[in-house]
Amino acid sequence: MKRMIKHSFIPAFDGLEGRQLLTTLPETSHYAPALATFDGKIYIAWTGTDSRLNVESSSDGVHFGNKVTLPETSDAAPALVAFGTRLDIAWTGTDSRLNVESSPNGRLWGSKVTLNETSIAGPALAVFNGKLDIGWAGTDFFHHLNVESSSNGRNFGNKATLDQTSDDGPALAARGRDLSIEWTGTDSRLNVESSSDGVHFGNKHTSSDTSIAAPALTNAYGYLDVGWTGTDFFHHLNVASSSGRREEIAETSIAGPALTGFGGSLAIAWTGTDFFHHLNVGYLPPGL
Repeated sequence: MKRMIKHSFIPAFDGLEGRQLLTTLPETSHYAPALATFDGKIYIAWTGTDSRLNVESSSDGVHFGNKVTLPETSDAAPALVAFGTRLDIAWTGTDSRLNVESSPNGRLWGSKVTLNETSIAGPALAVFNGKLDIGWAGTDFFHHLNVESSSNGRNFGNKATLDQTSDDGPALAARGRDLSIEWTGTDSRLNVESSSDGVHFGNKHTSSDTSIAAPALTNAYGYLDVGWTGTDFFHHLNVASSSGRREEIAETSIAGPALTGFGGSLAIAWTGTDFFHHLNVGYLPPGL
């Protein structure tokens, strides 16, 4: 089990030498954060304890700032992804409807789109075949998983409803010619399916690993990595890579983690189990 090292210095991303670097933000949340790399910076988004959406950035991966609080509210985790020359954020509104908004610089946000779709949890975002894909768990009786895409980030269509269900939102990531969707089943087990066109999903694999919340999925430096919060008593963080390696991390969380590649490392963010539920960001070697 690896324990990340708290620090107050800029990490040497090209020479971790087995250290797992960690910084704790003064920000707090009841839900999972979201991560994305955009324009040479790492961005973190979260739903505040006042239900407002927030975004901060860091150029060194340690010192976060330039906080923007959007005039939007949610009762779930947001999603974040770089789409062309824009940074996009998606969230489930307090009316359960899905929303997407974009920014050219991570500070000025606009062009809000509200989809005619509803979700029981936070959505997922990914870029696949030049399109922006959004995934969510529906508000139908069984909470089926759904995926839609947009060529411009505004007009969504080609809805695919999977014959799979979840009580949490899914995770999306593109790698090579496939779009993967990962989710926590109603039996708490992790599942993954893939699609070559973003519409027809199959090749389901069900893991023996279990999670208390939605998983995270990212394509970082050639590896497809999945992160989750375990169902063990303390709810430890876990990461598994397509390299075949996996780690249980000594850090714990009240919700699912977020993953992205940054500075040659695999960045992981989570909401802590401390009294105030602070946000944390740590770094692991790519492929673990």
